[in-house]
Amino acid sequence: MAASKLSFSDKIKKSIKNTKNQIDWGITNLSHDLFHLIVDKTPVGRELDGDDSPGMLVNNWQPAIGRIELKLQQRPGPNKQGAHRRIDGVIQRGNFMKDNFVTFSNSTEYAWRAEYGGWEEPRWNGSPPYYMIRDSLIEISSRYK
Repeated sequence: MAASKLSFSDKIKKSIKNTKNQIDWGITNLSHDLFHLIVDKTPVGRELDGDDSPGMLVNNWQPAIGRIELKLQQRPGPNKQGAHRRIDGVIQRGNFMKDNFVTFSNSTEYAWRAEYGGWEEPRWNGSPPYYMIRDSLIEISSRYK
């Protein structure tokens, strides 16, 4: 039998590299899946009441690595593609090889109301909250046990 040519420290380095790759892959997949699910569960104007309102809420989901992105999109879209493209552009392998964190924020003035509070405005009077984040977390937690 041939003896291993790797030294103990080389084996440790290889193990650390493999572990970092697994962690990076796991966090990337989890973040990617969770953020896309939240966007998918966020309604767009025409889904709610049949009008052609642009999707201000859904188009303002902002992923970020190592910071919080608070900007608002100036030109909201009528669909969810802008938010999905931002997720795909930001959440990529290699971002979590070193200590880092990921955020997903929405700075529209009614994001809290959409998730938790429900609507009091005349247009959507009495509409319950959408719970897009809560429901996405529940759904994703069953996938990543």
